[in-house]
Amino acid sequence: MGLIQGVNVITLMAELSDGTTATKTIRFNNSSQENEKNLLVDLSDADGDTMNAYVEDLYGTDPENADTDGDGIADNVELFIYGTDPLKPDTDGDGLSDGAEVGEYRSNPLVRDTDGDGISDGEAVAQGIDPTGIKENPVVRTQSVQTALESTEKPLFDNVSVTMNVGGNLNQHLSIRNIEKEDTLSANVVGALSAPIEITSDASFTSAKITFTYDEALLGDTPAENLAVMWYDRENRRYVILDKDTVVDTNAHTVSYTTTHFSTYLVVDREVWYDCWRENIDYRSGDAGTSQLEPYDIGLCVDVSGSMYGDRLAKAKTALNTFIDAMLPQDKACMVSFSDNAYLVAGYGASKEVMRSRINQLRDLYGTNTDVGLSKTISILADQGRSDASKMIIMICDGDVNYIQGTVDAAKAAGIAVYTINVVSGDNDLLQKIADETGGEYYYAATTEEVVSQVEAIRGETVSAVDTTDADGDGLYDVYESRGMKIQNGTVWYSDPLNPDSDGDGVTDYQELMGPPTANVMEFVNGKYSCVLCRAASDPNKMDSDGDGIPDAKDPDPTVHFGLIDGSVQFQLTDSIDDFQMPQYIQDIKENEADYEHEVVSKRYPWMIEHPLKGFAYLQTLRARAAATWEAGYVGDLVFLTWDLGCKALSLIPGVHFVGNRNINNAAYMLLYYNSNIGGTMVFDATDMVTATTGGQTCYNKNIGKLKTAFEQALKPGETRIITTTPDSSFTAWYLDGGILDPNNADAWASLNKCNAVMTATCTYDGTKYRATVNYYVVDRYDFYEPDPVDGEENEVGFVTNDGYVILSYFDYAEPFDVVGYYTETFEWNGN
Repeated sequence: MGLIQGVNVITLMAELSDGTTATKTIRFNNSSQENEKNLLVDLSDADGDTMNAYVEDLYGTDPENADTDGDGIADNVELFIYGTDPLKPDTDGDGLSDGAEVGEYRSNPLVRDTDGDGISDGEAVAQGIDPTGIKENPVVRTQSVQTALESTEKPLFDNVSVTMNVGGNLNQHLSIRNIEKEDTLSANVVGALSAPIEITSDASFTSAKITFTYDEALLGDTPAENLAVMWYDRENRRYVILDKDTVVDTNAHTVSYTTTHFSTYLVVDREVWYDCWRENIDYRSGDAGTSQLEPYDIGLCVDVSGSMYGDRLAKAKTALNTFIDAMLPQDKACMVSFSDNAYLVAGYGASKEVMRSRINQLRDLYGTNTDVGLSKTISILADQGRSDASKMIIMICDGDVNYIQGTVDAAKAAGIAVYTINVVSGDNDLLQKIADETGGEYYYAATTEEVVSQVEAIRGETVSAVDTTDADGDGLYDVYESRGMKIQNGTVWYSDPLNPDSDGDGVTDYQELMGPPTANVMEFVNGKYSCVLCRAASDPNKMDSDGDGIPDAKDPDPTVHFGLIDGSVQFQLTDSIDDFQMPQYIQDIKENEADYEHEVVSKRYPWMIEHPLKGFAYLQTLRARAAATWEAGYVGDLVFLTWDLGCKALSLIPGVHFVGNRNINNAAYMLLYYNSNIGGTMVFDATDMVTATTGGQTCYNKNIGKLKTAFEQALKPGETRIITTTPDSSFTAWYLDGGILDPNNADAWASLNKCNAVMTATCTYDGTKYRATVNYYVVDRYDFYEPDPVDGEENEVGFVTNDGYVILSYFDYAEPFDVVGYYTETFEWNGN
């Protein structure tokens, strides 16, 4: 009897009288080359590729050509090392031959897009880009990245793109992330029409164009010209509307802005945003809207002489607008400007809108005559003012004053207090005297901020005077807590005036709101407004403002979901270092695996289903080929080694099989396990893959770097926390970096190739050093199928690395399985 050296498979099949078939398969190993002499097959190796003519016939390769498809790789190397098709020069159909991918570009011949950047390896090479993503392209060129927003709450804007000049592949250097589920402040901006996006990049650039695309049919009553881009200045806790520089293209249905930095961006209705800040919360009137304090008659007296040109007059305008914004409906005002003459700018009782408009129209003229301006303002209030109203004048000038006692006496007689603000020099005895004699105050303000601050002080003494009762002693007046405080995104937050810690989270309401509401200048395209707001850190009514599982008292950023790394939520808190969960993409594949396999067989090999006998015969051929592959890999007997990993999590996996580290590095062993029809989960020691391959080391260091960032987000001095990767996280565990002929690289590529990492770690921070222990898992699904459709009729069902093995699984002669590699390490690093 003739036997080949290695595994021999003999299958007997008989058709029974009832039409059914019965089969018996005998498999045995022949270690003697002598037995091959009795074979009735051709064992010659004419082309010297170590595959005899019999094996070449099994695979359909040319026995007289060591490289049947002419791709530069010998047939035996394609079959037993790389897993590529010896009959196709370009196995994955990406436009590069298998030989070019392995030898020249070091890309993966089984994957069309090695680095996952959305550009096939062939297209990348044509564009001068490294298909592996390892080397940067030195040529700086204009590139764009577009991301679908997929927002159910704000569907008006369906995608956003970023265009910039950068070297390398922009897809690998830019992240665009919809963060409406993670950033509670940005998701609830008043007037927001798009989901907030976070843009991050590790590439240097001078400018980048951000473009939001909208669906015109969903605009409704919002005019397109109202659309404006906004960004969040996280450091200063303020939203900045970019209304001056936003470009709206109504033909292309886009809203764009060119920036020099990345942050959180969104699109708002500018008019809704303006209206939100034009009106401040009424802290002065009674509960029923009736007057709690007497009304004010206000005269604004502004110097517009030539010496007030430029920044000086701009200061005055800003200050006056801040005061107008604080007036209540029962307050009335007028405005007079003066140079060498006095001019009535806005009559007594003019609306806020008219007052703002007239303030913004002020222009510098000639000469200075303080007395004519002050006299005219006094006359208006004395003649038209109400007897029950408190009367006051705010006079802003450059300090060039002509003092007339009669004018001051007239103010005193009418009960008018004059507040003087000098925007030029610090000492002015005459302005001080006018204020002192009329019961007002004198102020000096050199900058716009100081002018606003001084006017705010006047407001606090007059039109903004409020009841200072603070029943719970938390530093917030009861009237603020009960009527609400506007925060930086335009919404209003309330707190309990009788409880200093409304939500009981250990952080006082004062601390959560970052103090009481104060006046801030908001600059819009149509002018500046004084807005009273709190730049809040967290919600005083929620123990966990962002719902990320970390109480506000311990959360470094209570309004942003913990675990945001590079624009996506990649980590979450857990209770045990042994917490382990397979990635969601593997769970999805397993759930739909039977459908995937059926799709491959029904579309590529329908005759196997339609003609059972013919299909059965082909199955036996596939099994024989698989047996030859096992033998070529020098696997020997299948042995499972019971092995203590020191990892409780893995011992709890149902159907787990532990194998030694030496076995995982043999691709044929993995294939033998697949064809043994055992299934379940194979667990192996991943030390070699993590520490002895360049790609594994690079991925590990990068992943641990992100783990450190997550701990730095979560930990305060003296704390210990445990975190784990989320099921949707995407950490690559290995990629080909270095020569494929390096034994460790070849082993890892052939056995797992594309695999992800899962991490669970515990860390303590003593205020100086972080100390962490990580359980690091290399995870994959061994099934020969990637359900990602690619171009070309042949691959219409998705990319299949070897359809023969998919067929074996479909007909229950093989079983896909989960693969989990385990590695652990303890390390330290310095805190900030």
